[in-house]
Amino acid sequence: TVFYILCTADGLGVRWEHALRSCYMTPDGKMGFQWDIIAAALLSKGFKIKWDHTDRDSATITITRPDGDAHTETFGREEAKAINFYTKDNNGNGKWQPLLEKFNYKSYPKNMFMARAGMNCARAIAADIMGGIYHPDEIEDLPPDSTMLPSDQEMEKHYEIGTIESPGETINVKAEPIT
Repeated sequence: TVFYILCTADGLGVRWEHALRSCYMTPDGKMGFQWDIIAAALLSKGFKIKWDHTDRDSATITITRPDGDAHTETFGREEAKAINFYTKDNNGNGKWQPLLEKFNYKSYPKNMFMARAGMNCARAIAADIMGGIYHPDEIEDLPPDSTMLPSDQEMEKHYEIGTIESPGETINVKAEPIT
Protein backbone atom coordinates (compact mmCIF):
# COMPACT_ATOMS: atom_id res chain seq x y z
CA THR A 1 0.00 0.00 0.00
CA VAL A 2 2.77 2.46 0.90
CA PHE A 3 4.59 1.56 -2.32
CA TYR A 4 1.47 2.39 -4.35
CA ILE A 5 1.05 5.71 -2.50
CA LEU A 6 4.69 6.66 -3.08
CA CYS A 7 4.55 5.72 -6.77
CA THR A 8 1.42 7.84 -7.21
CA ALA A 9 3.03 10.78 -5.39
CA ASP A 10 6.14 10.48 -7.55
CA GLY A 11 3.97 10.52 -10.67
CA LEU A 12 2.22 13.66 -9.44
CA GLY A 13 5.54 15.33 -8.69
CA VAL A 14 4.78 15.99 -5.03
CA ARG A 15 6.83 15.31 -1.94
CA TRP A 16 6.43 11.86 -0.45
CA GLU A 17 5.79 13.32 3.02
CA HIS A 18 2.90 15.35 1.64
CA ALA A 19 1.47 12.25 -0.01
CA LEU A 20 1.63 10.20 3.18
CA ARG A 21 -0.20 12.95 5.10
CA SER A 22 -2.81 13.57 2.40
CA CYS A 23 -3.59 10.07 1.17
CA TYR A 24 -6.42 7.97 2.50
CA MET A 25 -7.06 4.28 2.02
CA THR A 26 -10.30 2.50 2.70
CA PRO A 27 -10.19 -0.95 4.35
CA ASP A 28 -10.88 -2.53 0.96
CA GLY A 29 -7.97 -0.71 -0.75
CA LYS A 30 -9.48 2.34 -2.43
CA MET A 31 -7.19 5.39 -2.45
CA GLY A 32 -7.91 9.10 -2.49
CA PHE A 33 -5.84 12.25 -2.12
CA GLN A 34 -7.00 15.40 -0.38
CA TRP A 35 -7.56 18.45 -2.56
CA ASP A 36 -4.42 20.17 -1.21
CA ILE A 37 -2.10 17.55 -2.73
CA ILE A 38 -3.84 17.77 -6.08
CA ALA A 39 -3.61 21.57 -6.02
CA ALA A 40 0.11 21.32 -5.14
CA ALA A 41 0.69 18.86 -8.00
CA LEU A 42 -1.06 21.09 -10.52
CA LEU A 43 0.71 24.24 -9.34
CA SER A 44 4.08 22.48 -9.53
CA LYS A 45 3.36 21.66 -13.18
CA GLY A 46 2.53 25.26 -14.14
CA PHE A 47 -1.26 25.18 -13.83
CA LYS A 48 -3.10 28.24 -12.49
CA ILE A 49 -5.94 27.90 -9.96
CA LYS A 50 -8.51 30.64 -9.45
CA TRP A 51 -11.45 30.50 -7.07
CA ASP A 52 -14.26 32.43 -8.80
CA HIS A 53 -16.75 32.01 -5.97
CA THR A 54 -16.84 30.32 -2.54
CA ASP A 55 -19.44 30.36 0.20
CA ARG A 56 -21.51 27.97 2.35
CA ASP A 57 -23.73 27.10 -0.64
CA SER A 58 -21.29 26.47 -3.49
CA ALA A 59 -17.78 26.88 -4.86
CA THR A 60 -16.65 27.69 -8.40
CA ILE A 61 -13.08 27.17 -9.57
CA THR A 62 -11.23 27.74 -12.82
CA ILE A 63 -8.06 25.77 -13.54
CA THR A 64 -5.88 26.86 -16.46
CA ARG A 65 -3.31 24.59 -18.09
CA PRO A 66 0.16 25.96 -18.91
CA ASP A 67 -0.90 26.10 -22.60
CA GLY A 68 -3.84 28.39 -21.73
CA ASP A 69 -6.74 25.93 -21.96
CA ALA A 70 -9.09 26.41 -19.00
CA HIS A 71 -12.02 24.66 -17.35
CA THR A 72 -14.49 25.98 -14.78
CA GLU A 73 -16.42 23.78 -12.37
CA THR A 74 -19.03 24.46 -9.70
CA PHE A 75 -20.04 22.19 -6.84
CA GLY A 76 -22.60 23.09 -4.22
CA ARG A 77 -25.73 22.06 -2.38
CA GLU A 78 -27.62 21.26 -5.58
CA GLU A 79 -24.93 18.84 -6.78
CA ALA A 80 -24.49 17.38 -3.29
CA LYS A 81 -28.24 16.62 -3.05
CA ALA A 82 -27.85 14.15 -5.91
CA ILE A 83 -25.09 12.15 -4.14
CA ASN A 84 -25.38 9.49 -1.47
CA PHE A 85 -22.48 7.93 0.42
CA TYR A 86 -22.07 4.48 1.87
CA THR A 87 -21.43 4.12 5.59
CA LYS A 88 -21.22 1.25 8.05
CA ASP A 89 -22.26 1.23 11.67
CA ASN A 90 -20.22 -0.36 14.48
CA ASN A 91 -21.78 -3.75 13.70
CA GLY A 92 -20.65 -3.64 10.06
CA ASN A 93 -24.13 -3.01 8.68
CA GLY A 94 -23.98 -0.70 5.67
CA LYS A 95 -26.43 1.88 4.41
CA TRP A 96 -26.58 4.79 1.97
CA GLN A 97 -27.01 8.32 3.34
CA PRO A 98 -27.30 11.77 1.74
CA LEU A 99 -23.94 13.49 1.28
CA LEU A 100 -25.17 16.63 3.03
CA GLU A 101 -25.71 14.54 6.20
CA LYS A 102 -21.98 13.94 6.63
CA PHE A 103 -20.40 15.75 9.57
CA ASN A 104 -17.91 17.64 7.39
CA TYR A 105 -20.63 18.92 5.06
CA LYS A 106 -22.70 20.11 7.99
CA SER A 107 -19.75 21.71 9.81
CA TYR A 108 -17.53 22.89 6.93
CA PRO A 109 -19.70 23.16 3.80
CA LYS A 110 -17.54 25.81 2.11
CA ASN A 111 -14.38 23.69 2.44
CA MET A 112 -16.13 20.54 1.25
CA PHE A 113 -17.70 22.26 -1.76
CA MET A 114 -14.29 23.72 -2.64
CA ALA A 115 -12.65 20.28 -2.45
CA ARG A 116 -15.30 18.66 -4.65
CA ALA A 117 -15.28 21.50 -7.19
CA GLY A 118 -11.47 21.41 -7.29
CA MET A 119 -11.28 17.65 -7.81
CA ASN A 120 -13.98 17.67 -10.49
CA CYS A 121 -12.25 20.52 -12.32
CA ALA A 122 -8.81 18.91 -12.03
CA ARG A 123 -10.09 15.63 -13.51
CA ALA A 124 -11.69 17.52 -16.41
CA ILE A 125 -8.72 19.76 -17.34
CA ALA A 126 -5.81 17.58 -16.18
CA ALA A 127 -6.85 13.98 -16.85
CA ASP A 128 -3.29 13.30 -17.99
CA ILE A 129 -2.07 14.10 -14.48
CA MET A 130 -5.00 12.98 -12.35
CA GLY A 131 -5.16 9.43 -13.69
CA GLY A 132 -8.33 8.44 -11.82
CA ILE A 133 -7.36 9.87 -8.44
CA TYR A 134 -10.29 10.52 -6.14
CA HIS A 135 -10.88 12.81 -3.18
CA PRO A 136 -11.19 10.74 0.04
CA ASP A 137 -14.78 11.91 0.35
CA GLU A 138 -15.55 10.54 -3.12
CA ILE A 139 -14.23 7.05 -2.47
CA GLU A 140 -16.79 6.71 0.31
CA ASP A 141 -19.50 7.39 -2.28
CA LEU A 142 -18.51 4.27 -4.24
CA PRO A 143 -20.24 0.94 -3.66
CA PRO A 144 -18.33 -1.19 -1.14
CA ASP A 145 -17.46 -3.89 -3.69
CA SER A 146 -15.86 -1.58 -6.29
CA THR A 147 -12.13 -1.97 -6.81
CA MET A 148 -9.77 0.86 -7.72
CA LEU A 149 -6.46 -0.30 -6.26
CA PRO A 150 -4.77 -3.35 -7.77
CA SER A 151 -3.94 -6.15 -5.37
CA ASP A 152 -0.33 -6.73 -4.31
CA GLN A 153 -0.30 -9.85 -6.50
CA GLU A 154 -1.53 -7.85 -9.52
CA MET A 155 1.16 -5.19 -8.93
CA GLU A 156 3.84 -7.90 -8.69
CA LYS A 157 2.76 -9.28 -12.09
CA HIS A 158 3.46 -5.93 -13.75
CA TYR A 159 6.26 -4.35 -11.74
CA GLU A 160 9.55 -5.50 -10.33
CA ILE A 161 9.95 -3.64 -7.07
CA GLY A 162 13.39 -2.08 -6.79
CA THR A 163 14.90 0.05 -4.08
CA ILE A 164 13.64 3.08 -2.22
CA GLU A 165 16.26 5.80 -1.91
CA SER A 166 15.99 8.83 0.34
CA PRO A 167 18.59 11.42 -0.75
CA GLY A 168 18.07 14.45 1.46
CA GLU A 169 14.40 15.30 1.71
CA THR A 170 13.07 13.51 -1.37
CA ILE A 171 12.40 9.89 -2.13
CA ASN A 172 12.71 8.09 -5.42
CA VAL A 173 10.69 4.94 -5.85
CA LYS A 174 11.96 2.77 -8.63
CA ALA A 175 9.68 0.29 -10.32
CA GLU A 176 10.48 -1.21 -13.68
CA PRO A 177 7.85 -2.85 -15.86
CA ILE A 178 8.47 -6.56 -16.22
CA THR A 179 8.96 -7.41 -19.88
